[in-house]
Amino acid sequence: MKHKERLIEVCITLLVILFGYTALSKLLEYDKFIFQMRDSRLALMQAYAPVLAWLLPLIELLIVVALYLPGWRKKGLWAAVILLGVFEVYITGMMLSGLKLGCTCGGVVSGLSWKNHLFFNATFMFIGTVALLGMYNRWPLRGGAGPA
Repeated sequence: MKHKERLIEVCITLLVILFGYTALSKLLEYDKFIFQMRDSRLALMQAYAPVLAWLLPLIELLIVVALYLPGWRKKGLWAAVILLGVFEVYITGMMLSGLKLGCTCGGVVSGLSWKNHLFFNATFMFIGTVALLGMYNRWPLRGGAGPA
C-alpha cells in the first residue's frame, strides 16, 4: 500500500472512531443528552431536543457507514467535514455569546473547554480535508513517494 493510501486510511479510521464514539455516547447517555440540549439557551435546541437527540447520532452513524463503504467514502468525508464545520460555527457562537453553557457532545469530549473544542474539531476537520485532498489527488504527494 502506498503512503498516500495509508494516510487516507488512517484519516478515515480516526473519523470513524470519532463519529462512532460520539454517536454511541449520545445514545447511551440519551437522557443526559436531551437534558443538556434543553438546558441550552438556544430556543431551537430546547424545542427540538428529543428530535435532535436521535437525529444527530443517526447522522454521525450514517457518516461512519459511508466511510466504511468504498463507493460512499468521498460523500462520507464531505459529510464529516461539513458536520464538523457546523459544530465549529456552533462552538464559536457559544464562545462569543459569553453564556456559560454545557456541552452536548457526549463522552470524554464533553469535558473539553470551548476553546479546546474548537481546536479538537479543527484538527478533525483538517484530518478529513487531508483525506479528501488525497482522494481527489489534490496534494503535493505523488504516488506516495514524496514531493513531485
